[in-house]
Amino acid sequence: MKLTIASMLLVIVLLLGLYPMSGIVTEVDKAANLVTVQLWNGYTYQFCGTEDWLEGDIAAMIMFDRLTPIITDDMIISVRYVGYIE
Repeated sequence: MKLTIASMLLVIVLLLGLYPMSGIVTEVDKAANLVTVQLWNGYTYQFCGTEDWLEGDIAAMIMFDRLTPIITDDMIISVRYVGYIE
């Protein structure tokens, strides 16, 4: 059975515990330099770097599950702006 390069990359990513997630920016705390993002399930995550972020922005993130089944300990690896909601 042949595996394509894309299939092999997907297997590697899953084994590393990486997955994509998106959410809405709900708070931008410039004093603390923290941006809070709420996911569709109600969980919130924070990342540093408030420049150019506003409440209502949509953030696409690469998450690391820390190789545990618990979602609350997951960590944002990378974040990108993808739009906003009015």
